[in-house]
Amino acid sequence: MGTRLVSLEEAVASLVPAGATVGVGGMHMTAAPMALVRELVRTRVRATIENRRRVEGYRSMYAPDYPGWQAAQQALRAMGGMCRARGVPLVVAIFPLFGNPLDERYPFGELHEKVAMAAAAGGAHVVDLLPRYRGLRWDLLAVDGANDEHPNEIAHRIAARALVRTIDEVAPRAPGP
Repeated sequence: MGTRLVSLEEAVASLVPAGATVGVGGMHMTAAPMALVRELVRTRVRATIENRRRVEGYRSMYAPDYPGWQAAQQALRAMGGMCRARGVPLVVAIFPLFGNPLDERYPFGELHEKVAMAAAAGGAHVVDLLPRYRGLRWDLLAVDGANDEHPNEIAHRIAARALVRTIDEVAPRAPGP
């Protein structure tokens, strides 16, 4: 097995996960590998800036004058009207955006409220799933961590339990034979 040399940037990106604690040894401060410390800080600053852009990008899609949000509200009203006309309850599930902490730091709580209000205005029964995931590690609920943040089978199982309760309330099962 040969030795493989990698750049410091590649080593930090592949070996040091976000939030990790790294110990740097040395006899005194000047002996510490400052290039490593600088790369760790640079990587974290870059990730923080990118995350802030991502959060603001999502928030901008729910601005009152954003055409996509206006179309979504109109679609919710239309779906609600079609369901009412057919006597079918409309249930809307709101998933959190995995890839974010699922605790008090979750950055999209106000968007959940906004979507819930729009769905309810359309006549939907709303199930906000964020409380079901509170305190859980988002990376264990996503398909492939940061590469694919869609809900995996564990997250879907949690969602299904919450949705079954709501569906049973709004559309009770017919009595058995």
